[in-house]
Amino acid sequence: MATKHTDPEYDSKEKAHEQAVYAKWATYDAKLKADDDLIAKTHVLNRKERDLDSATASKASADANLKSNQQRFAWETDQLERGENQDRLKFVNEDTVAKTSEITGKADERERANGRLLKAIAS
Repeated sequence: MATKHTDPEYDSKEKAHEQAVYAKWATYDAKLKADDDLIAKTHVLNRKERDLDSATASKASADANLKSNQQRFAWETDQLERGENQDRLKFVNEDTVAKTSEITGKADERERANGRLLKAIAS
């Protein structure tokens, strides 16, 4: 609907039209800014999710590594203890054999001494 330049309300109608155009531009600009803001927030959210996924995977890997190390340490400790027990048992057995031999030797000496004593008393 065109307004004639000679219409006395031309200036007010032109001003209203100009304001409507500026309002339309402002609305369009606000929409584009809102879209840009949404895209920026989506990028930030995606980055946060990626970082969280990475941290979660790193933690799972570290937990698995820790568990593996704990199991290995427990196994190595068990093997060390078993080895020490074998060594200890070896020394105990060797000491037992040596002490038993010593005791048996002393008993044999006493038995021979008693036999000589018996011969000496009998003669």
